[in-house]
Amino acid sequence: MIVDDENSFREFAEIALRMEGHAIVTVGDGNEAIAILQKLPLDLCHFDRRILAFLQSTGYNHKFRLKTSPTI
Repeated sequence: MIVDDENSFREFAEIALRMEGHAIVTVGDGNEAIAILQKLPLDLCHFDRRILAFLQSTGYNHKFRLKTSPTI
């Protein structure tokens, strides 16, 4: 999954990775990412650093939640 607020980057990365045979999910923010992670088993997530910084500044830590959530 690619989490990035820049649509052009998400589109570019999605095309490039699909051409290599990967199934890709793209979302524009961290809240969407958590919702997807709770529904789908994924092998890899790329978070835009600005999204992570924003979420951490609001007290939300994706790394901790991903590592400790029994449903993710």
